[in-house]
Amino acid sequence: MNLEWKQYKIKYNSNDEFELICSKLNDFCIETIIYDDFTITFYSRDISILNKIGDFLKSINNEQEIIVSDIDNSWEKKLHGDFKAVEAGEYVVLSKDYIDEYKGNLKQIIINPAQAFGSGQHATTKQCLELIQNIVKNENIKSFLEPGCGTSILSLLAYKLSIKDILAFDYDYTSMINAKENQILNNADYNIICSGLTPMKNKYQLVCANIFAHVLINNKNIINDYIEDGGFVILSGIEINQGDEIEKEFAFLNLLKTVEYNGWKTFLYRKN
Repeated sequence: MNLEWKQYKIKYNSNDEFELICSKLNDFCIETIIYDDFTITFYSRDISILNKIGDFLKSINNEQEIIVSDIDNSWEKKLHGDFKAVEAGEYVVLSKDYIDEYKGNLKQIIINPAQAFGSGQHATTKQCLELIQNIVKNENIKSFLEPGCGTSILSLLAYKLSIKDILAFDYDYTSMINAKENQILNNADYNIICSGLTPMKNKYQLVCANIFAHVLINNKNIINDYIEDGGFVILSGIEINQGDEIEKEFAFLNLLKTVEYNGWKTFLYRKN
């Protein structure tokens, strides 16, 4: 492991290629991924990552050059320094460095906006925050599961909504560190484990999976098994043009509501 951070940029040519590359980057436990204008940007200290990614791009016939740049260790602050607060329903997600400056009166979820995904800035995270609040207002939800939790911001909300049985998991160790830190910042107490999407015995009244669309589809049977009979599932991380495929693949569940804005879409289902 090299001590020096480096920035990598990859061009992609289609949505399918984008999902393939992001899925492979997730397999490599890349710390941060940003995507915009047919470019994926990520950061790593792994000196072997260039060869790993290069070999993978060749395997999918992507001949684009990987652009590598040196960057100092302050890159995280540069990436997240503009994050202060995001309001969603009755709650506000606050950066730990902005608490004293916040003048609103919403209930607070405090996070360190570091390397893991899920600060509330992304449309999918905000959509999930809003839907969770709506469900808990109308249903007696006692258990909550957050697969692919990242910062575990959705589990923090569940905890603040007085749900007692909560489990959050992610296969990325970086996410686990950040999620634990966010628990401490909020005096929250629930289970966080390092795991991928694997079968488990326990079932939950509310499952919220904010993951890539292709991951949801490939694991639809496992996700279905997580849901208690009569329970709810929120599926997010879905671009609007992927919505029809999600509806087709999850037609065995009862679709209750969809939310979409800023190019992203979130589905609320119930298991009959």
